This record gives sequence, structure tokens and C-alpha cells, in this order.
Amino acid sequence: MIPCTYRKQCLKDISQLLNEYKNRIIKILFEDIPHADRLSDCRLDIYPIKGNPDHYRMRVGKYRVGFVIENETIIFARVKSREEIYSLFQ
Repeated sequence: MIPCTYRKQCLKDISQLLNEYKNRIIKILFEDIPHADRLSDCRLDIYPIKGNPDHYRMRVGKYRVGFVIENETIIFARVKSREEIYSLFQ
């Protein structure tokens, strides 16, 4: 199992999404990733953010989930559209 934490802003971002994406993102963040042995087992579109070696983004439809990996714990920080994530999550 992968230890995960969620910043308050991430939870607020999720609550403001359309239901079509909200349910998909909730399943990934709260079920799929925490119950996997490794992040690579989830088969998600995950890439590091240029300029920040510990910061990553995960693509879910037209949205991006910004997260940080610290001490083998995933800290989910923001969920924003593709246009917004790179300026808000650094």
C-alpha cells in the first residue's frame, strides 16, 4: 500500500469538479493509488514537472492532479485544468 495524504486545497478542488471527472478522480486518488503496491502498478499518465524533481502531474481527462513525493508518501496538492496546474503548482 502507498501512503497518501491530501492537502485541504486538493479536496476543495475536487469538490468543485464536474461529476463526470470528480468520480473518476476520487476513485484514482482514494482507491486505486492507496491500494497499489507501487505507483507504476496503477498505469496512469504520470510525469515529473520540469524544474521540480519531486513534483509530478497526473493527467485525468482535461484535468491534472499535482502531487509531491516525500519520504515515499504521496502528497496530493492540487487538481486543476491543464491551463492552470502549471502556474499554481510549483
